[in-house]
Amino acid sequence: MNALAEALNEGKLAGAGIDVYEKEPPLNNNHPLLKAKNCICVPHIAYATKESFDARIDIVTNNIMTWLSK
Repeated sequence: MNALAEALNEGKLAGAGIDVYEKEPPLNNNHPLLKAKNCICVPHIAYATKESFDARIDIVTNNIMTWLSK
């Protein structure tokens, strides 16, 4: 994560959105990504959208139907 923060701060990367960390939140207040340029840090919940839940329902339903058809 230090290398990512360094690349962001040096302008080598345009930006980053992070929701998975080497240690799950809460992060230490002086974690390098929390102060990195153009970096958005969220808890491990970025997947929790209506669209992602709808897609998972479709996946599970299709998996069950496939299993039942065998």
